Amino acid sequence: MAKNKKRKQNSTKVQNRTRQPDNKPNPFEVKINKQKHSILGKKNKHGKGMPLVSRSKGLQKRNATLLQEYKHRNKTNKFLDRRLGENDPEMSVEEKMMERFALEKQRSHEKSSIFSLNADEELTHYGQSLSSMEKFEEPQLESDDDEDGRINKQFVAEQHFGGFLTKKKSEEDGKPKTRHEIFEEIIAKSKKEKYNRQSEREDVTNLTEQLDKDFMGVAQFIASVKRDREREKIKPDAYDMSVKELIFDMRAQASDRMKTPEELAKEERERLEKLEADRQRRMKGITEEEEAEMKRRVQSMSADDLNDGFELALDRRTTLTYNDGVPSFGLGTDGKGEDANQEDDDDDNVDKEDEDEEGMEGDDSDGDDDDDDGSEDGEESNDGEDVADNASDLESEPSDDEEVDDDDDDDDEDDEVDDEKEVDESKSERTSGRKSSLKKDVKGTKAKRVQIQEPAESLKKREDMISAAKKELPYTFKAPENLEEFEQLIEGHSVPDQLVIISRVRKCHHPSLAEGNKEKLGTLACILQEHLGECVSREEEIDLHLINGLTKHIYELTQTCALTSGNNLQAIISKEFDAFNEEAEQRGRASFPSIHVLMYFKLVSVLFPTSDFRHSVVTPTMLFMGAILSQCQVRSLQDVTSGLFVCNLFLKYVSLSKRFVPEAVNFLRGILFMASDHETTRGGLVVAPFKHTGRFAKLLRNDATSEAKLKPVGIFQLLSQHAEVDEAEFSCWAIALSCHLLKEFSQLYVDLPSYQEVFLPIQRLLSSREKLLNKHPEEVKSLGEELLTHIEAQSHRPRRVLQVEKKKPVPLKMFEPKIEENYDPTRKHRSSGNKDYDERQRLVHRHRREMKGAIREIRKDGQFIARQKLQEQKERDDERKEKVKRLHAMLANQEGDFRAIKRTKKKL
Repeated sequence: MAKNKKRKQNSTKVQNRTRQPDNKPNPFEVKINKQKHSILGKKNKHGKGMPLVSRSKGLQKRNATLLQEYKHRNKTNKFLDRRLGENDPEMSVEEKMMERFALEKQRSHEKSSIFSLNADEELTHYGQSLSSMEKFEEPQLESDDDEDGRINKQFVAEQHFGGFLTKKKSEEDGKPKTRHEIFEEIIAKSKKEKYNRQSEREDVTNLTEQLDKDFMGVAQFIASVKRDREREKIKPDAYDMSVKELIFDMRAQASDRMKTPEELAKEERERLEKLEADRQRRMKGITEEEEAEMKRRVQSMSADDLNDGFELALDRRTTLTYNDGVPSFGLGTDGKGEDANQEDDDDDNVDKEDEDEEGMEGDDSDGDDDDDDGSEDGEESNDGEDVADNASDLESEPSDDEEVDDDDDDDDEDDEVDDEKEVDESKSERTSGRKSSLKKDVKGTKAKRVQIQEPAESLKKREDMISAAKKELPYTFKAPENLEEFEQLIEGHSVPDQLVIISRVRKCHHPSLAEGNKEKLGTLACILQEHLGECVSREEEIDLHLINGLTKHIYELTQTCALTSGNNLQAIISKEFDAFNEEAEQRGRASFPSIHVLMYFKLVSVLFPTSDFRHSVVTPTMLFMGAILSQCQVRSLQDVTSGLFVCNLFLKYVSLSKRFVPEAVNFLRGILFMASDHETTRGGLVVAPFKHTGRFAKLLRNDATSEAKLKPVGIFQLLSQHAEVDEAEFSCWAIALSCHLLKEFSQLYVDLPSYQEVFLPIQRLLSSREKLLNKHPEEVKSLGEELLTHIEAQSHRPRRVLQVEKKKPVPLKMFEPKIEENYDPTRKHRSSGNKDYDERQRLVHRHRREMKGAIREIRKDGQFIARQKLQEQKERDDERKEKVKRLHAMLANQEGDFRAIKRTKKKL
């Protein structure tokens, strides 16, 4: 028993050993998906997962499928019969063979012709081309069936390639035809066909001739019909007449394309440059004919000309004249012409002038910038004078004193050129080269002009042309870089000329013409703003034409360079505001600013929008204006005028935004208080900067018994410090303007909740008419009564009670559970009761799930292929590196052997 028991135990161990082990999952490969809420009775199918196992399975599957396809992507295991005609059931075996043979011959011919050396030469034999001859012996047939002259396919099949099986036997004796009989039959057949074609051509020719004869008769008949109709003179109907009248109607023509602003600016600049060149020419005393002659000489230059201005010989021919009936060729006693000595002297003068001009070349190059400004250089201004002097020297010999004067003039001009601003060296070199070529042409013109004696009338016209050209304004100018250059540019010119200069500077530097012109125009806008302030402040009588012209240019430049112009104007306002505050701190009180600051206030309202909530230029300006009205005490009539001017500007500033300006309303109220009889009234009617009592409290009070008249007054005259003003008339004007402005403000602020409190003091002042309006004209009284009526009408308007804004209350969120009938917790998607809808939702859910899975698999497949390609690339790189290493080692061994042999040779 013991043995059996032991044997049984051993068999159990062997069975356990041979039994397959259980596939227990690795606990490190298991991922547990936690649930937010556990539900009783619901099975969790996806509670656990093994991502590493699934990933390895996917990799094995791709290695077995996708990797194999990738490796065999360029391999094939199919044989495709691509022989010619094999898939064409309509072709016979013989036709397939013929086509294949022809294709093979064509391929071999193309390959053999690659190395042909005489491909472009045509070889002949007995006057016939070898390429057109047949490769087999046969007579030339006259048949026109084949264009290339070869025998047809049927003959080749029957006679050459086993055609004896398909030969036709003769019907008479049953024997096949011989070669000679076949050729004779073919020749007879071709002759017959040729005869038939010739007979057909003759028939066609005869028929054509017959048709031509018949057409002649038809043409004569048609012509006779037309003649009959013309004889009848049938009148055209209304439709025909209207159609013929349409021929004479004017047809619409295509108009020219409207040019862009860039094209217009370019044309305007070219026009100004052309006019400036014409003015420079006239200043030098050169006429259009002489300029054309110089251009012709330059254009007709010989190929051997060195362009050095050297001429072999001068034209010294003289004009044939008659002296008492005897012809005179201008010969003197010494064999020369009568004007020979004169011409020699003139040539000497010209040489002296040329030497002087060459000595000024360096200075002229520095003054090249003046050409752009339209001003004349020393050389250019003297060219016309030298020409006139040389022409006048023909009549009288120049004295030594005159030559000394000319030299003094040249020295003065040299000093002026030296004082001018220097320019870049590169620009001066280019300008000097251009001027040197111009000098040569002018010198040649001078030499010719010296040779020919001009009449006095011609000289007078030339001098008038030069003087008129000098008086003209230049057409092109250089853009000024600062205020000093601008003042030098317009110095000595009238107001219209100054505006023309500014306009031409803008046209010559349009932003579309060159890069950097926009910055130049921005600088010009800043300069014009500063110049406007100086013009207003330093002139006793302000020229309104100049102010309007400058304002127009500043406005247009601001549209182009808004940022630069705005920053400059903001800086000017800030500077004046700082000076105003500093004065108020030092003196304890502030004074009204000068007239140029007021002009800047006006300029801001023209250039920038004043209705914005905040603006970088308008907002500081309004703060400055409010500080002026609230801090400056009224001590003179000029102060009243300045304050009213600022109030008027405030009305324009806030006319759209309806922003409340208490400083303006308070200042107008103070003006009315200063014009009223307030001795018997109580205090509290005015606030700072006005006082109830004091030396200036009765500044506008009119105690005269005679009534003054309301007259229009110029604002610039009133702002002038030395202007004589009638106090009675000024008082009427100030009260009328204040009433008008208060009415405008009253209409503007009629919707303010504090309207009654703001205008109640003004209503009290106007109610005492005997103290304010009775001593003034009817126009002033009517304005005051209209203002009072408007204020009283608005003061009785009921006010709206302040209420809380009405809006629908937001309900509280309810937390009651949503009860659903037939609720099944085991089903994730409940049925809606509609079978079709449920089925559609099920298919949509399944489609989305499959789409997501497919996208995921495609992404993994792409990553797998990318890894495989990267691995192959690494293998290729490693193989290449190994080859390179072997090559380097081999080369190293060779180099070592070579050096060893070399050392051995040296030892030997």
